[in-house]
Amino acid sequence: MVIRNCTFFLIFLFSGIIIGDIKGQESLIDSVIYYGRTTSVMRDSVNWNELEVAMRIINEEEGLGKAASHMLRELGDFHGRIWIDDVPYFGVSKGWAPSNMKIDSLNLAMYQQTSAKVHASLLNSNFGYLRVPGVIYREDNLAEATSIYSKIDSLGKNADIQGWVVDLRLNGGGTMYPMLAGLAPLLGNQVIGAFEDPATNYRDEWSIKDGELYIGEYQSTDYGFKGVADMAQLPVVVLISGFTASSGEVVAISFKERPKTIFIGENTAAYTTAVSWIVLSESVVLQLTESYYADRLGNIYPGTSVPPDIQIDGGDDFYNLENDVKIQKAIEWLEAQ
Repeated sequence: MVIRNCTFFLIFLFSGIIIGDIKGQESLIDSVIYYGRTTSVMRDSVNWNELEVAMRIINEEEGLGKAASHMLRELGDFHGRIWIDDVPYFGVSKGWAPSNMKIDSLNLAMYQQTSAKVHASLLNSNFGYLRVPGVIYREDNLAEATSIYSKIDSLGKNADIQGWVVDLRLNGGGTMYPMLAGLAPLLGNQVIGAFEDPATNYRDEWSIKDGELYIGEYQSTDYGFKGVADMAQLPVVVLISGFTASSGEVVAISFKERPKTIFIGENTAAYTTAVSWIVLSESVVLQLTESYYADRLGNIYPGTSVPPDIQIDGGDDFYNLENDVKIQKAIEWLEAQ
């Protein structure tokens, strides 16, 4: 089985399913080579005849994990890995993007591992502020989606909202479904992005229809959100940082090319790749980068950062928002709209 996902690179979570077939593969190394050759978005960047020989030698001498790691390094796949008995073997090492954001590691981990909750408040009485953490995949992410959606609804009903600040600076990813469905009132009923493989012209669009998220023609959520006002015409400021990663970057990209929208902060972490989850046996799972993220106009982010429109390094204050330099700039921009 192949599960296409948008993974948070500290926690691996799937966000979509495609059924594959590994019948006929004689061994695990055959399967790893087969999927590398046929599904990796970087597959045309290597000489497979040479790589296959090297992988088989490494497999015989050092084992499957080392052989798969060699393949990932040759491909340049920084988001992929192979899991053997729950132990990951990586290819290219890629850490956090450079960031001048000041936050202690405990609070950063709390937000990226979603033990923190969505935070919402008013800024200057008429702008909504929404801090969205990453969301860990569960069988049912209704609570997380509802938390985002209800806060938009509540602020929209109780104040004369004239614009929004969507804060993704601490969003390390997870599952894209509840985040995008929860943000549906701001995103609008339309295509908001896609997975793309430029080599094959493969494109699987993300879209919002009546408050639910669709991937291609497949309805990916069924949360039953109804009745919240469409706020897709209101101006939005998206705050991003070097800690905004993976599915957090999906959320950021879903706002790219949205009218009346601006990005403030730092370049994101550049984990803008969709990763498969290929079950090879009860103890072996292979993850490969199979496509890149693209915005609603088709601009592709091939494992690259989502850039801000206004670069601001540092000045973050999550405890006193009125002192946060990026939020001050966001309010300045919103007031000019």
